[in-house]
Amino acid sequence: MKANKTASEVASEVASFDLVAPDVFAPKKPRRRTAGGAKAMVAGVEAPILTEEDQQALAEALSSEDLARFYLTNEKEAQHFFQRSRDLFDEGTSIIHIDEELLLKKSSERVRYVRPLKLLQRQIHNTLLFVARPHMTSQDIFSVSLDYLSWSVEHNHNDTSYLKESVEEMQQSLMQISSNGRWFSTQILQDVMIDGKTLYYKIPPLLKKLNSAPERYYHVSLRMNARFRSKYAHAMYELLRENLWKHETGEMPLQEFRERMGIEDNEYQEFKRLSARVIVPALAELEEVSDYCATPKYITHGRKIVAINFLIRENAKNQLSVNTEGNLDLERFTILREELGISGPQIRELTRNHRLKRIEEVTDVLYFRYILKKKRVRKGLSLVVNALNDTEDKYFLTSSEKTELAAHREKKRQASQEAEIVKLASDNRRSALDRFKDWWPSVPEDKQLDIWGLFLKDEISLAVIRSKRLKSSTVDISHPLVSSAFLAFVARVGLIPE
Repeated sequence: MKANKTASEVASEVASFDLVAPDVFAPKKPRRRTAGGAKAMVAGVEAPILTEEDQQALAEALSSEDLARFYLTNEKEAQHFFQRSRDLFDEGTSIIHIDEELLLKKSSERVRYVRPLKLLQRQIHNTLLFVARPHMTSQDIFSVSLDYLSWSVEHNHNDTSYLKESVEEMQQSLMQISSNGRWFSTQILQDVMIDGKTLYYKIPPLLKKLNSAPERYYHVSLRMNARFRSKYAHAMYELLRENLWKHETGEMPLQEFRERMGIEDNEYQEFKRLSARVIVPALAELEEVSDYCATPKYITHGRKIVAINFLIRENAKNQLSVNTEGNLDLERFTILREELGISGPQIRELTRNHRLKRIEEVTDVLYFRYILKKKRVRKGLSLVVNALNDTEDKYFLTSSEKTELAAHREKKRQASQEAEIVKLASDNRRSALDRFKDWWPSVPEDKQLDIWGLFLKDEISLAVIRSKRLKSSTVDISHPLVSSAFLAFVARVGLIPE
């Protein structure tokens, strides 16, 4: 679905949107990576890092837990699920009747809402996160067509006025999170604009950081997200999904349970009303429409109920009936789609008619014979179908071919990891460098000298210090490697203001 105006035209008209709003439905061309050694940024200018020892020192200086968490967050997973949702939307398949799961990864936090969200707002919020997830770390503005948004929450696509009202109320709701001695409060949604049939929006930076690299997370099914009829059943579903791994929620004080359900302080203060209006109806709806349901276990103090624990179980009647061997893995799906030119709906039809193990075997054979050997592919679907229906054992790999394919995959996997680490390191350093350039000139000279002295004593920086013979009497960060190491040091010890 295209907007009535281009993203750049929209951005120029709306002053609060300081970046061009990208069209997340447009296909993305992969960036070409330039050859050559590592680069360091000094005063906005790229300079080469000359030796292997220099590169090793810089790599060690740039390593951090934040980078590891970013790396472990797989944006390719988000891209995969989003693209499959686009296929289903284009087909006209109802979101609640799809025969596969579209999963949203969400940060696991104890959240308190000021002006809790209504049902449609909770559903819309999940969709907006789902659309943004593939580009959460690289974009500031996201866009989605109103038709797709309506489809994703099973809402009447002609009732745009109610969507606008819901989005407006979302902007007035605050999300508050307490974790490890930290507390923050933020809007759920920032700047929003509807232009024609397209919604442009910003996600607050704190929520972007939480959801782009969550330390703890769970998955929400968009199929289930659209099914619920009450906000309490929806909230209960997310509570169950968050704790699915341990098969119970654990004992929650009633106040925590009320916060998780989005219950106002003046609502259902007596437990019997809380049970009658929230707990019992929500569990009944989960039993009817959800893939997971629960049994409550009440914890008492004397005769008073003080906490509650939900024991989680699968609800067989709402589990998907999929191929008994599971879902086609992401690597083979990508090969069929990107390399052999088979559409998402066609791939799903193949998985309904053939064993997944056989599809994987055939995909490997065709990848080896055509893609790896750089042989032109004509009519990829016919090629795959013929191979799947082969009765003469023409499509198999010898032991040596399997070894060659395994080595190719490992080399490709390592190259992908290295490229991702370089990109994430570059993004992290760019942000730190901007903050450093604002902060460092404001530091008094005597304080700069003190920080320089700490840097010279830092063990991680010793390789740089020895190679450049740095002195303690003067601050000298003119060399690209010294600048990189010094920036990494002050960032690591927390001297650069956030």
